[in-house]
Amino acid sequence: MTIRFDYAAATTLFLKQAERAFAGDFDASWSSKIERLSNLCEVANVRTHVAFLGTAILAKSLNAEVDLNTVKPTHARNSERSYPARTLAEKVLVPCANKIGIHLGVTGREPLNNQPYFRMRWLGDETPIHSASRPPFEFMRSLIDELQSSSSEDAEAALRAFIHVRKSYAVEYSSYSGAVSVALEDFAQTLGIFVSENSENGRRAQAVAAGLLDLVEGTEFVLSGRVNDPSRNHPGDVCVVSRDDTSTFVKALEVRDKSVSMSDAYVFAGICQKHGVADVSILMVSPNQSLLDKAELTKWAKERGLGFRLFYGWGDIVEEALFWSKFAMRPAVSAAAEFIELRLREVEVSRAGYELWQKLFYAR
Repeated sequence: MTIRFDYAAATTLFLKQAERAFAGDFDASWSSKIERLSNLCEVANVRTHVAFLGTAILAKSLNAEVDLNTVKPTHARNSERSYPARTLAEKVLVPCANKIGIHLGVTGREPLNNQPYFRMRWLGDETPIHSASRPPFEFMRSLIDELQSSSSEDAEAALRAFIHVRKSYAVEYSSYSGAVSVALEDFAQTLGIFVSENSENGRRAQAVAAGLLDLVEGTEFVLSGRVNDPSRNHPGDVCVVSRDDTSTFVKALEVRDKSVSMSDAYVFAGICQKHGVADVSILMVSPNQSLLDKAELTKWAKERGLGFRLFYGWGDIVEEALFWSKFAMRPAVSAAAEFIELRLREVEVSRAGYELWQKLFYAR
């Protein structure tokens, strides 16, 4: 038998510890350690280790007998003390973090659906760890080892420290109600400036593309997943679903801020075909992008019953979105900016990125 948790009781425990943490009751030693892990993750740009540690601390707070290394009961070597880390994170840690306003390092409903934990069977099973991720991973392992010998009361103190530290990493976006100040003629170019200043691992480009499709299709028919999410079950970065059946994809858009090859185009189109997508598109915004063989791609797509569209830079896709929206083109600029801003919040663009967005697009 694996260790089972009462998720309602776990939620209650977490929120009570949060109240104490916000009142200043937290362990200074654990706070220092969690801050160090957070810094290591920021430097390495790999933050899933933060969410994993938070999950482990919560598990230990709930049951002192849990084996923090056996995180997937189906693969556990010691099934009696194993625990379902991914489920605990999804059902308790994420909702509670959202409620009290702390940042787990990664976003989304399933924070452990990222490497190395996505494929890891148990902690220390020799799943490959990227060299950049090694320092925070090893430090996190040392904290797990320390936590393993702790009591539930000590784990609760660590949990309060975790909440205290990660509260400072929450991204808070200030609202601005000024009018969009970018003219129709400058909109595409300004979007390009915003995205190229810092791609944020593709977040900015994906959010802009999703917002443009929101303008045309409506937000309820546009899906845009987390960047580089291995559990993503739709074929493109941004997809349009059928109005008659929202489980059916009708269009898929891949957003690339790095150069795309013919091979990349074929692979993406093949994935879309397997998902039954009729219309395939690639938005290529790298300044180093060379022209692909449109005639060859069109021929290949026609043989397979696909529509294939290539966009180079922001100009054409912005112009089409503004033209085909329900608004006249000039007021459509303001509507598009609002949709894009919502998508930027959704992907949790950095505070610096959000401030640049406001600076570029809103009158002061």
